[in-house]
Amino acid sequence: MDQKISYWIQDFLNLVFGGSEETDNFWDKILIPEVCSYYKVERSEISHKDIIYNALYFAVMELTGL
Repeated sequence: MDQKISYWIQDFLNLVFGGSEETDNFWDKILIPEVCSYYKVERSEISHKDIIYNALYFAVMELTGL
């Protein structure tokens, strides 16, 4: 079970912090719509290219305990 969780975490972090087309699709189709819905902001106000990745990285690590 631990190995499966480890792979899942690696895949998720690669989707969030990667630089591939798959990462772009993940941001555009899943993360940004969820953020817009949760924080009640317009889609045009958010772009994944505007994200400060260092801040996001430390927030993810802190909140998940990784």
